[in-house]
Amino acid sequence: MSTIVREDAPSRLEHPGHAASREELDWVWASAWGSTVKISDPALVDNGISSALEDEFEAQKTKYPDARIIAVCERDFGASYAKVLVAVPGAPDLTIDGWDELEVIGGDRRATLAAMGIDADRSGEGHDVADEADDEADGEEHDEEDFDYHGFLHVLTGGALSVYAGEKRSESAFAVERSKEGEGNIYEVWFPEVE
Repeated sequence: MSTIVREDAPSRLEHPGHAASREELDWVWASAWGSTVKISDPALVDNGISSALEDEFEAQKTKYPDARIIAVCERDFGASYAKVLVAVPGAPDLTIDGWDELEVIGGDRRATLAAMGIDADRSGEGHDVADEADDEADGEEHDEEDFDYHGFLHVLTGGALSVYAGEKRSESAFAVERSKEGEGNIYEVWFPEVE
């Protein structure tokens, strides 16, 4: 974005909605609590080809080298696409993405959890973070498609991306004027047939 045009009064934190018009793509939502900052920006949505999310992820890593940075996008293009990028000091960056079925592209889930001080074997009910290396250890097969990525993300973020009944956290909404690059990202992902 290049300029904030308007700020709405803070409202109750909600899951990002699906844009119904081009104008709705020029809104950015931000919230902060404790040491957590959450930003939702449609210009950072990825389609497996564009690099806006990765570019912003790398910029944040450079700006805050000692921070845990988690970048996530999900979009339904008729088939569901999702990408998760995780930077945790002390572990290689973790990249998970895919269409309909997600897979680890780079990094290691267990190393990421360990660097965060989370025991992968005790990460919580229903949050299976086992990988193929665990097949021999426990005698069970752990298929990639059986892996609970949403549960894993919940563990990584300490539930920060979840919205709860009786939610008390708030977020601010900003209407923005996009830079030329931001406008290009919007059209590349949301309106590819127009380019």
